[in-house]
Amino acid sequence: MAFWDRFRTRIPKLDYVGIIEQYSRILEQRTEMIGRESDLPASKDQIRWALSKARQDPIYQLGGNAIDVAFESLDTFVPDDEYNTTSTFVRDTIDILQHKDAKRLDALLQQAPESHRRVLAQVFKIMGFARNQPK
Repeated sequence: MAFWDRFRTRIPKLDYVGIIEQYSRILEQRTEMIGRESDLPASKDQIRWALSKARQDPIYQLGGNAIDVAFESLDTFVPDDEYNTTSTFVRDTIDILQHKDAKRLDALLQQAPESHRRVLAQVFKIMGFARNQPK
């Protein structure tokens, strides 16, 4: 028995299909552009692992860029203690953009913590994916 084989047998095998199914249900059911990390079916690292496995599976390749969107969406799940402030920031930013108020937008972005701006960037990236989907 090889050295690493002794450890592999002790590590529980994760079911990447189950993780993806649960995660996709959460994405389909959520009503806001961001979510709480506690709502995830597994850790972000485990979900990234499952999505990486899915990229190698021919069945998942039929879903177009769904795996890419799922990867990007993962970064819109924030720690529970940051959820309310991040959610308010994202909503306010989208509202300001809809009203084309550059001064308010500039002020909001300057005051926002880096973590909020990162989540906002992911939201916009996902919105771009949605717009580019074939009909």
